Amino acid sequence: MLNRLLLTALMMGALACGLAAQEAGQEPARPAPAGKVRPKPEDKTIDPQAVLFRMGKDIYREADFQEFLPMMLTASRIEQAKRDWRMMADVRRNYADQMLLLASAKKQGLEATPEFQKRLADVTKALLVDEAKKRLPAEDSIQPTEEQIKTAYEQSKETYRIGERATARHILATVKDFDDKKAVADANDKLSKARRDLKAGKGWQEVAKKYSDDPGSRDKGGLYENFDPGAMVPEFADAVRRQKIGAMGQPVKTQFGFHMILVEGRTSPRIQTLDEVRPKVRAQVVNKLWVESWDACFDAMRKEFGYSEGDEQGIGGGK
Repeated sequence: MLNRLLLTALMMGALACGLAAQEAGQEPARPAPAGKVRPKPEDKTIDPQAVLFRMGKDIYREADFQEFLPMMLTASRIEQAKRDWRMMADVRRNYADQMLLLASAKKQGLEATPEFQKRLADVTKALLVDEAKKRLPAEDSIQPTEEQIKTAYEQSKETYRIGERATARHILATVKDFDDKKAVADANDKLSKARRDLKAGKGWQEVAKKYSDDPGSRDKGGLYENFDPGAMVPEFADAVRRQKIGAMGQPVKTQFGFHMILVEGRTSPRIQTLDEVRPKVRAQVVNKLWVESWDACFDAMRKEFGYSEGDEQGIGGGK
């Protein structure tokens, strides 16, 4: 344990630099000697008891390296190294370097220096805090009851209210100047041809692409799906609200030109049911119970250890 704490304290600065290099796509490992190219090993699983290197009487095996690996690389980089034998070979070389540094530090008695002892104490505190946190309730351990979920839903029901929604298709014939009689006539003629083609059995995908001037829907068969009518121009919204579902309406004039609209469906404003929002409600309940469980744990610790806050300049005080 002392060896691990010793090396952890010595490596904190070096590892921070190493991890930064890894995230930037660089390897912190020492480069291989010039002129030496390691051959690709045979594809096989390495024996955990395989000897990597020796230092005096100490033997360092593959199992020791694998145990130390999370201190050298992030989880994603470990997975990458497993797929890249050259990278893994460099990481093993880097591991050997770290063990040499450890041996050198111990020989120099660095663990006895005041500077190291302070860093070791700080590392020990951080590790102990982390271990204590692991023993607090985990979020995925919280299992709310059906009654708790129902109560939370009822208390926040209004937050699940959704406005009116509609799904419709349209073909737009643009008119830039409504005083231009020819332009108006051409637009209406275009919609008449589109209506004729649809009645003849041609699909909206084909007809919209041929006739519509709306770049937002012409390549989707003129479709606007599950939209808020109130977000459209008033004349278009009014037509969507009043037209019979499934029937093409008469041309509707808006500031953009003339529209031929087919309403496929619409819903009135409503509050979503519990079944519709259950995952969201459950997640909120879990989070609330989780926070409460941690609060209870800290309250118990405050009582156990006689915790009290200082003056107004203490926690939460000051400017």
